[in-house]
Amino acid sequence: MVAASNLPAPLTDGELIQSASLSDVPDAESLAAWLLDKGLDTADWGKDNTKGVSKFWKEIKLNEAALELWRAADGSLIPVRTTHVLRAKVTSPDRYERGIFLFNTWQQYGDGRTRTRNGLLSEKLTTDEMPLEENLHEVCRRAVTEEEMQRVVESTMKIGLGRPAPEYDPNYTCPLEVVNEHFVDHIIELEKSKSYPGLLTMYHLYTVDIVCTGLPLTDLNTLEFEHPDKDGKRKLKYIHAWVWLEWPQIQRYLFEGSELKETKRKGSFANAGALTTWLSQFDLRMEKWGKGTLKSVEALFKEIENEDSLLELWGRHDGVPMLMRVTHVLQLRVTSPEPSLKGTEISIWEYKERQSPRLQKAYEELLNGKRRVTHTLPAMKLTLKLDFGLNEFAFFTAQPHESAGRRKDMPYDEEKFRASAAALATGFAIKLQLVEVTEQLNHVVDIHYRITPSTSLRDSEPSGVQLHEVHFVEQRHDVEESPSYRGLFTMYHLYCMEAECSGLPISDFASMDLKDGNIYSLKGWSWSSAQRVMDIMRHRSLVIEREQAAAHAKWRDAGQTCLDCVGRRHGAYVQGLLELTYYRIYRRTTMRKGTWGVLVGPVLSIAVRGRLAS
Repeated sequence: MVAASNLPAPLTDGELIQSASLSDVPDAESLAAWLLDKGLDTADWGKDNTKGVSKFWKEIKLNEAALELWRAADGSLIPVRTTHVLRAKVTSPDRYERGIFLFNTWQQYGDGRTRTRNGLLSEKLTTDEMPLEENLHEVCRRAVTEEEMQRVVESTMKIGLGRPAPEYDPNYTCPLEVVNEHFVDHIIELEKSKSYPGLLTMYHLYTVDIVCTGLPLTDLNTLEFEHPDKDGKRKLKYIHAWVWLEWPQIQRYLFEGSELKETKRKGSFANAGALTTWLSQFDLRMEKWGKGTLKSVEALFKEIENEDSLLELWGRHDGVPMLMRVTHVLQLRVTSPEPSLKGTEISIWEYKERQSPRLQKAYEELLNGKRRVTHTLPAMKLTLKLDFGLNEFAFFTAQPHESAGRRKDMPYDEEKFRASAAALATGFAIKLQLVEVTEQLNHVVDIHYRITPSTSLRDSEPSGVQLHEVHFVEQRHDVEESPSYRGLFTMYHLYCMEAECSGLPISDFASMDLKDGNIYSLKGWSWSSAQRVMDIMRHRSLVIEREQAAAHAKWRDAGQTCLDCVGRRHGAYVQGLLELTYYRIYRRTTMRKGTWGVLVGPVLSIAVRGRLAS
């Protein structure tokens, strides 16, 4: 049950005071009078492509929708139409372990018309199937075997010239059987109904994983037929096309067709506990937040309150809710007027080397190459605080600062970018009202410099960098799973500016990055053409592929070693165990931590061998 405090506006902190039944509205006229008494006039219903009161009353009678009366936080009464929708991630037992599900790419009507769907299995639920927890298995069985997937056919099935619509076969038995179902989340969305003007509709959206046997190994199509007409005939309603895709890929497709439903920004949550309660309605793995390299809910709450990021809820009725952490990042493409650097597009790319107490105590580790190679443009995180006076402009960076003035909405314009890019490139202490922008290129050292316990600013030299030209290049977006908050996606609004600067060294160099007046990290900079950058990225991709292949071979060797140890009696069990463990660990290690995954195979082999021997 979603708490009232987590309901979207205008029902936030509201109270349900009545659920109307057929005894309250026995006919369409009584329903119209009931709504009018609550302040909603239905005189215009049924005009201009809207539905009449009789349609809504029929929905109530057939248990397709419910009628509720809510009292808002301000005391006003709001009649609400309530519906329930199931969004199902259908899969087979073996593919469920691998995170692979069926995705509905297109539909074809019985008359031959085709439309793009790009959604999950979606089915309207009746009010007598509530509460869903008590009827989950039967609801999932009906959604799969009686609705969208009631007839399984080959993926080539399509209506066309010389290929009429297939007829309903009453002797056909659906080969699919629901063997398991897992409840994922329950989200509530509110919006003004387009069919019933002025009526607020509450959508209860349930996401469920449905595990079925009988599904083909390859892509497939399914047939959905209409319910019998008065003559008992069932016409073809849809041909559904289904493809097997990994869940992250499905999420990207679902996001492209989603709409922004809700935004949470500064002031939306009283404290980190309220944020935790709100996040708990989503399918997030928050039990691991705050452990290891992952950040905590408290850290996310501080981000939101400092206006470094905000949360957006995107959704669609035939998809799953997509919760996005949204940040804005300014990237700077630095070029030089030096003749030796002209003629090609030159950019500065960086590697970072952070100073920490551990590194200060273990200088040998630093010398052994404890560095993080990033190959990124100079960048700074933008906050959502913008302030404008009549003749002045203020730009707030992500550094600690004092809030000033009133907040304006997005988007950033070119003047803001010019001021920000100038601050980023020159490293001057440009004071934009109460803020000093972090210097990134001012404290220059040679490319071979390394941080030691005795490192100080005296080791660096002022670069004397001067800015000549700045212009806006492009704005783009990128979405990826957050490395800091597992399960939460981050949408990056990336703004690229190009700045021509003089005073920088013409060869590779490094600079000290300051935070609160102290040395925070050492950054190495390299002048690189676009072609060279592409070569670097291609080389890194090839290295990762070779590491994956080596890890794969190690796992296979480890599996064979285990099979040799236990013999044929337990061989199939151990092989299955290794295959499953290989998939779960290998992908997470080799993709993110390189050669570390190569070492896991032999270690696991020894552990399994010792366990079986005991």
